[in-house]
Amino acid sequence: MAVTFEIEIKPRFRDIDSLGHVNNAVYFTYMEQARTEYYMRTAQTKRLDEIEFILASAKCDFRSAIEWGETVAVQVWPVRIGTSSFALRYEMRVKEDGRLAAEGES
Repeated sequence: MAVTFEIEIKPRFRDIDSLGHVNNAVYFTYMEQARTEYYMRTAQTKRLDEIEFILASAKCDFRSAIEWGETVAVQVWPVRIGTSSFALRYEMRVKEDGRLAAEGES
């Protein structure tokens, strides 16, 4: 694995569905947050208007539910860098017990 960037996210009440866990659509929001913070750190900017990329695809494989009250560690790292595109990999783990919650790519 390449050098990773990691953020921690504490799910908000609005992220939780009627089954008491983070809704699957929210996982993509967590990936977006990690991707944006990673890109801003890499580009050494604090301005959102300086982010210049288009997201062409995003994929997420769900492995385990994230429950209310748990902290999620989202790691992101580059897997391919081309001349006009790049791909990032994601791994989401529940910080309390280390279990894999999801893997993704964009």
